[in-house]
Amino acid sequence: MCARNQELCDLATAVADGDEVAFFPPVTGAEMRISVQTASFDPGALLNELHADYRGTGAVVGFVGYVRDFNDGDAVSGMWLEHYPGMTEKALAGIIEQAQGALVAT
Repeated sequence: MCARNQELCDLATAVADGDEVAFFPPVTGAEMRISVQTASFDPGALLNELHADYRGTGAVVGFVGYVRDFNDGDAVSGMWLEHYPGMTEKALAGIIEQAQGALVAT
């Protein structure tokens, strides 16, 4: 997977002088808020804040993932997740826009 100027593309995409290019390993995706951070946070508090800000909202959905403790018989002590700052937020914003468009169209 690769990107040119913070947009996903394929390996055949032409690049020009000054373009920003990124390559990703194979295993690397109402008012919407996007936050990509490394600091600790409380998901429950964030969901409660969102619900308090938008009382008329019919549902609030959140996802919390956990790292398993074993992989291929070896103990897992942590997980490292990298992202491409700028592109990550741009891609998430595009997903939100697409989802909002689908909701309006139905």
